[in-house]
Amino acid sequence: MGPGGTSVGLLPALLLSADESRIIYKLDLGVLSSLPGVLFAADPSAQILKEEALAAKNRLLHYLVFECDGRNFCIDASVVTELVDGPEITASDFASDCCFGVTSVRGTKVPALSLSEVLGLDHQRQTSKPQLLLLTAPDGRVCGFGYDRMVAIQRQDPDSL
Repeated sequence: MGPGGTSVGLLPALLLSADESRIIYKLDLGVLSSLPGVLFAADPSAQILKEEALAAKNRLLHYLVFECDGRNFCIDASVVTELVDGPEITASDFASDCCFGVTSVRGTKVPALSLSEVLGLDHQRQTSKPQLLLLTAPDGRVCGFGYDRMVAIQRQDPDSL
C-alpha cells in the first residue's frame, strides 16, 4: 500500500477466498479510468456498455481473481475485454510512469500499465509482464494491465462484498 495504508482505485470491501487465508483486493474500473496516470486507447470495435449491462450489477457477478506483484486482485469479469498471454510489449510513446510499454491489439496501440504503479503500491519496477488484462472503460476506451497469473474465477453477489 501507499503512504497511510490507502490507495485510490481499490474498493473498501475485500473479497475473501473460500479458505479465507488470502486477501483479494477488488478493483473499480470507473475509478481506475479516471486516474491521471491511466491511459486508454480508442478502440472503434469496442462495445460501449449499455444500460442493461450496468443493471447486471444487481445480479451475481463473475470476478476474475489474478496475482500481480505478489498481491491478489479481483475485477468484474464483464469489464474484461480479453486476456493476452505473452503479449509483445514495445517501448511506450505515452508519457506516463504507469505505462511500461504498448501492445498492438487488432491494429490498435494499447497502453500496458503497471497496476501497482497506478494504485501507488510498493513494488519492483518491471518492463514486462507475462500476461495482460485488457479492460474496456464505459466510453469504449481500452487499456491493458500487466499481471503475473490468473488465480480463479469467482461468482459472487456484489452487495455481499
